[in-house]
Amino acid sequence: MKFTIENIKAEHQKVKSGADFPQYIRAIKNLGVSHYTAYVADGNTEYFSTDNNSAQTGSKYDPLPFPSI
Repeated sequence: MKFTIENIKAEHQKVKSGADFPQYIRAIKNLGVSHYTAYVADGNTEYFSTDNNSAQTGSKYDPLPFPSI
């Protein structure tokens, strides 16, 4: 795995508007990110490499309760 969460955060800091988003995606793909999953329940984001290793940002807040349906 070529990237760290710090690498991704550094690229994310460059995003100032929606117009910057395509360059952000290109930059993290160049770092080796193949895809990512954002977890709404706690704000964690998991980034996956092309060889399916991953790095996580960790929870940003306590899990949000979701009512049963």
